[in-house]
Amino acid sequence: MSYLRKLSLITLFLSLFFIAYGQNEAQEYVDSLISFDSLCQESIIGVKAIDEDGNVLVSYNEKYPLQTASIMKTVTSAVAFDLLGPDYKFKTTIAYDGKIEEGTLFGDLYIVGGGDPTLGSKDSIATAIEQLFSTWAGAMVAAGISKIEGRIIGDERFFDGESIPINWVYGDLGFNYGCSAHGLNFYENHSEYYIKPGSVVGDPVLIEPGKYVIPGYEIINLTQTGDKGSSDKIEFYPSMNSEIGRFSGTYAVNGKGKTIEFTNTYASLTCAFEFSKFLSDRGIFADQITSSAISKDLKPQDELTTIVETYSPSIERIIHSMLASSNNLYAESIYRVIGKELCGSSDYQAVNRAISDYIETYICDVDGYKQSDGSGLSRNNIASPDFFCRFLSAAESLPYFERYFQCFPVAGREGTVKTLLPGYANRDKIHVKSGSMSLVRCYCGYIETGKGYTKFSVMFNNFTGTSSTVVKKIEGIIEKIGM
Repeated sequence: MSYLRKLSLITLFLSLFFIAYGQNEAQEYVDSLISFDSLCQESIIGVKAIDEDGNVLVSYNEKYPLQTASIMKTVTSAVAFDLLGPDYKFKTTIAYDGKIEEGTLFGDLYIVGGGDPTLGSKDSIATAIEQLFSTWAGAMVAAGISKIEGRIIGDERFFDGESIPINWVYGDLGFNYGCSAHGLNFYENHSEYYIKPGSVVGDPVLIEPGKYVIPGYEIINLTQTGDKGSSDKIEFYPSMNSEIGRFSGTYAVNGKGKTIEFTNTYASLTCAFEFSKFLSDRGIFADQITSSAISKDLKPQDELTTIVETYSPSIERIIHSMLASSNNLYAESIYRVIGKELCGSSDYQAVNRAISDYIETYICDVDGYKQSDGSGLSRNNIASPDFFCRFLSAAESLPYFERYFQCFPVAGREGTVKTLLPGYANRDKIHVKSGSMSLVRCYCGYIETGKGYTKFSVMFNNFTGTSSTVVKKIEGIIEKIGM
């Protein structure tokens, strides 16, 4: 055998050896955790990683369906890219019924939502409220309107069906991460309240409405001032069918006053109210405000006369922000508009079936997958590590894969994974989405290899230790996969 032939065989052998060693090291690390680590033994764990050729690098419980938390947003995002395209934009329309005579609109002015989750948002990608309202008001003046003998209506009829999945936990609905998506959203469907302890333990906590509250909202205050040094346990429970909200829990007597954001279940009414204030400051007055969530005597939208249309950022920019910050409202709005596109309905039961069928038809089989919302907040979202690896691998063949891939947060750089893998030299190669809720920590994504991408999913459910300890275990697994 020639020298060159021998050298080629040796090189091939060494390459295969190091590949196998890397695979064995990752697998051995996971096996060791399962065998000897008490936290891992007391948790439900699923792990899988495959290389650019589909070879399995590590697996454990790979077919076991687990609660996903926010890594389900990666599925919602890929379907949106494929179906809607990265340049899709949500539309909001200012329109009216009736007639305009001598500067007066004899009829109602409608703010017709198109599901835009960034409308009035603080997010840097969104149009500032002042600028947005100025555009609307300027178009009204150009149309000859200087007075409204009628109502300003926040119209959220773009989405049909229930706005909240039936399996969301009620305790989540008052917090700013538990906002549901409506046809007309505003300020990410948040209201601000100023919280301050009472003078002595046992006094009610002072709660003052701040920015973007629901006009006429009734607050039931069942809070108490807690002991010195006690933790903040203020909770908010909004009514889903009336303008009433209940505060409960305790706040330490030595706590500082602070502003907290809670859910606004009538954001369309708040939008109409805030725009009416903006107009009145400029001398344009209306008789009253309302929303389609309250008033049913509204004209069909196709019978309205359009004044102006404004648009959201592209869905690509929305998804990039959503995956970085894990914004649930963004995900739910995208999920529901996908449903309208696929089956003509944004009702969750219809959307769930339509998206599952779409994935099975155009992306990959849906073994080990069940999706109940767009964000992952529902505990009925389950998927296996094997499904995520197959899905992420199949996504590489989609037309807009590169733009989808670039939306994934980079470990150590942005969003919810900004502090992930500290000290790991290759963490800028790891594009990863995190998911967390009580007793759930999950990660999935891509690792750049130079020849392509390793796809991975690491999922912990029902763990008994602290979240920080679980994350360290997960970091160790991802490091081994990335070696």
